[in-house]
Amino acid sequence: MDRISVMPESLANLIAAGEVVERPASALKELVENSIDAQAKHILVEITLGGLKSIVVKDDGTGMSRDDASLCIERHASSKIKTSYDLMDIRTMGFRGEALPSIGAVSELRIDTSDGVEGTTILVSGGKPPKIQEAPLRQGTTVKVTDLFYNTPARLKYMKSPQLEKAKCVDVMQHIALGFPQVAFDVRADGKLVFSTTGRGDRIEVIQHIWGNDIAKAISRVDKVSYYGYSFECLIAKPEVNYSTKYQMMTFINSRFIYSFKLSRGIEDAYKDYLAPSRYPFACVFIDADPALIDVNVHPSKKEVRISGEESLAVSVRDTIRAALKQQRPIYGDRDTAQMVNQMSQVEPRISAPQISAHPVDQVVSQPVMPDSEFQNILAGTSGIAFQGNDRQETESAIAKARDSLAVPQPEAPVEKP
Repeated sequence: MDRISVMPESLANLIAAGEVVERPASALKELVENSIDAQAKHILVEITLGGLKSIVVKDDGTGMSRDDASLCIERHASSKIKTSYDLMDIRTMGFRGEALPSIGAVSELRIDTSDGVEGTTILVSGGKPPKIQEAPLRQGTTVKVTDLFYNTPARLKYMKSPQLEKAKCVDVMQHIALGFPQVAFDVRADGKLVFSTTGRGDRIEVIQHIWGNDIAKAISRVDKVSYYGYSFECLIAKPEVNYSTKYQMMTFINSRFIYSFKLSRGIEDAYKDYLAPSRYPFACVFIDADPALIDVNVHPSKKEVRISGEESLAVSVRDTIRAALKQQRPIYGDRDTAQMVNQMSQVEPRISAPQISAHPVDQVVSQPVMPDSEFQNILAGTSGIAFQGNDRQETESAIAKARDSLAVPQPEAPVEKP
């Protein structure tokens, strides 16, 4: 009896969706990357209830023809790569051909697209066969995902709150906007504008639109450095701009946001002399690399990347940032500490430390204990400072130490011989 059979395509798509679409932010990332690969110059993103109710991504890219639109929802259908050699020269954000079929397997998916010649609408529901309809001839693509995970109750049950899922989606869009400053983004959540960028290609302007004026003013640009097949530039903030988490230490390679432990550790080490323990800076590193030196095909999320010579590259990043910080001569610590230091430098001390001069032993009253009044007179005579009675608490430690140094031990009484 035969026991092995080929899984139905709908079941295979559900399994693939478990890796590709982990949460609403994962689906949003895949859709926006498709828009970037379609050479879009303006991308509108709208999410509702953290993306669990709906995700809409609208772009003005090249769009798709009727035949391409019909194929885009098939597994491993892609316009990015054709041969195995293309895997060593990946220059696009997506290439696996798994995103749209995986999203369509766990949601209600609608795609409206046009290449300017013909318009097409694709409707997919829970991995069922698609429905193809006519659509307006507006060039570009609009993708709408509704009721994500409606047919996978176990996955839906373990989703976080809409507020947290919304924060994850916004975090994804911040990284994409910073990686592609030449693209204009409008990001809305529950009908409210979260942030908007102009697409003028200035990353500091993107930081200003997302993180605010104070952060943008604290940013300085480190000129591009070339290092053995790599080139990178850095945007680093002054040390007084710091956080309790590492989320604001961002690394990009070929405009793709990635996580690299070694590169993050290099940024930490560069700021080590300027920040308190468990405080982390705002810093962005943008690396341009030959695609042959990196391997993006590690995980469907494409966030984990293998980098050739990663350790030596991290050392170069560390040394570059450290040299830039040394040249800037920043204030140590955070902003509150910096303000406190400035305030202290402008306030005159209320009392100066007493200067106690040494006295010959024969001029010191040989008493084991000296009254405070006499001791204050001695201090007043030697240092020119009159201590008041209400300052006793502040100077008690100094008085005790000086009394001990001035006290002369009593000579032992002679022992009479019998």
